[in-house]
Amino acid sequence: MMDTFDFSVADVGLLYVIGAIPSVIGSKISGGLGNKHGRWVVIMAGMFMQGAFFALGPKDNFPVELVSLIGE
Repeated sequence: MMDTFDFSVADVGLLYVIGAIPSVIGSKISGGLGNKHGRWVVIMAGMFMQGAFFALGPKDNFPVELVSLIGE
């Protein structure tokens, strides 16, 4: 991101913190869903969602990169 978007180190760190918040929320939700629907189903759904967000492109487009980071 520093090369492509000319971000500073602090900007990159802030983006990763913003991306970590949905991960923490998803972890809280997935525990209850795993108990209700089965852990295997929740794990597979999570892996599918994470892979789909990782595959978003192009990575040199900032809005796409932001959605990709939040979804992972």
